[in-house]
Amino acid sequence: MKMLLIANPKSGKGAAQRVLPKVRDFFEKNYVELEIYLTKKQGDAINKAKRAALSGKYEVIIASGGDGTLNEVINGIMLSGKNKKQKLGIIPLGTENVLARETKMPFNPIKAAQVIMEGNMIRMDVGKANKRYFFLMTGIGFDAHVATRVQPLLKRFMGSTAYTITAWNELFKYQHSDIDVVIDGKKKASGSFVVIGNTKLYGGGLKMTPKASLQDGFLDVCIFKGKDVISFLRYGIGGLTEKHIKYSDIEYHKAKKVTVRSKPRALWHVDCEIGGKTPVEVRVIPKALNLIVK
Repeated sequence: MKMLLIANPKSGKGAAQRVLPKVRDFFEKNYVELEIYLTKKQGDAINKAKRAALSGKYEVIIASGGDGTLNEVINGIMLSGKNKKQKLGIIPLGTENVLARETKMPFNPIKAAQVIMEGNMIRMDVGKANKRYFFLMTGIGFDAHVATRVQPLLKRFMGSTAYTITAWNELFKYQHSDIDVVIDGKKKASGSFVVIGNTKLYGGGLKMTPKASLQDGFLDVCIFKGKDVISFLRYGIGGLTEKHIKYSDIEYHKAKKVTVRSKPRALWHVDCEIGGKTPVEVRVIPKALNLIVK
């Protein structure tokens, strides 16, 4: 059996350099030929994963790093067109590791490797925003703005707390757009901030789309209507308790396709990677990937 492990050497404060030799030893003891590829720059994981999936040489492609690395690997596999055949594994080493938490993957690298050897496989949904694939969420408006303001050094040393600090600082000066949303070509809604989720977990303990499932063939759409600081504080607290979806100034929907426009144009992101400015069309691709889980 042959596997490819694509790792970001900077993830987890350089954890990859420390743990990957142990992971290699584990796989070799279990008669797995493991090839390790360390990324050097943004986009490397996309290109390597695409080439690997096209080659058909690897039974499993493993993403080892944070959610950014995993996003690139998934984009590469999807772009290859071999996503229905290729298996994907995760060894989490990043800041948030949201998909690993969602699927209850062990954070111990050797235990995660054992799951890849022995675990179950699910056919997970993937989202697509314009031409970018995602596995967690697309955010339009405030959270995308915050993603552009987080200092890399702060993120490296403070993890998800860096987003909280940056969000608090930006909340008092951010100018919200008026966002229009069309759900499945029929239902119309409007707000100041939109999260379109494929997972319950959002990051930092928040569950902005708490009814989402990786396997239901839908994306969950949470539309926030308030613009003032107090409203956003309520949304944050509600996201921790999952009570926000009952607020009168929030709309929550299940959707196959979502079209978003705004005035002025607003930033949008996929899995905390900036994708561009509105308009953006977001849709679900059901059962798009073979993910190994516990």
